[in-house]
Amino acid sequence: MAEEGISPDGDAAVPVERAAEAGEEASVDSPPQRMVLRRVIDVEIQDPRRLPYKGRPRDKSYKPYYRSKDRRQYRQSKIAARKRSTSRLKDLREEVRAEKRKRAAQE
Repeated sequence: MAEEGISPDGDAAVPVERAAEAGEEASVDSPPQRMVLRRVIDVEIQDPRRLPYKGRPRDKSYKPYYRSKDRRQYRQSKIAARKRSTSRLKDLREEVRAEKRKRAAQE
């Protein structure tokens, strides 16, 4: 079957006395030899997909929310670029008009 002290689903079995010392509730009428199941958390995570996102870039390809966000961002940047170019053209036109006014005033 399974190893001694480990349940079939991978939980570690801890004696009631140890569980009570750790601050966990143990029923008063339970026999002392009864094992309380408590999940042991593995500190080292080898699978990179389970690592926290701090250390690696988030994979946004599979989530439509991120795709739409990226699309919106791209669209906004295109709109901003168009506004910048039109404002630059307006500035150039204004400069040309100012130069024409200057020449007309000098003549």
